[in-house]
Amino acid sequence: MGGYCSSSDVAALTPNLVNAASDYSASTVPTQTQLNTWISAGSSLIDNALKSRGYAVPTDTTTSPFIQLRDLNTLYAAAKAEMARANTRLAPGERTRGQVFAEDFRKGLEDFFQQDLSLAGLTHTNYGYVGGISEDERITVEDDTNRTPMRFTRGKFDNPE
Repeated sequence: MGGYCSSSDVAALTPNLVNAASDYSASTVPTQTQLNTWISAGSSLIDNALKSRGYAVPTDTTTSPFIQLRDLNTLYAAAKAEMARANTRLAPGERTRGQVFAEDFRKGLEDFFQQDLSLAGLTHTNYGYVGGISEDERITVEDDTNRTPMRFTRGKFDNPE
């Protein structure tokens, strides 16, 4: 199991859950094992979102997309960790720390995909094809690895209003 972040990244956001320690352990609630599962789940959500938009999953840990995704993965795991703890009753309209982290993750992922990711170094893995007269021609064009990558993706210019 793995992800974009480490359990110590999550511990930095949730010191109340690790009693000010630098990382989760077998005696924290939630445990290190539970947290690692949530890190993997968050990473999987991010990877699927990238792939569904035609991008390769970044592997270079020094790139700006990877660093942003690390922060998003940390928010997802922190939300799950906070939600795993018993919370007191809330008044209408109040939110828990877990809900705040979950909303930050959702909004952060949305903002991430508003960027021009091709400029950030992410490679587009599927290219659309417009034109031609045969299926063979389309396949030939799509299989050409020397093609210039597209800069536009589906929905890029959708009007949010």
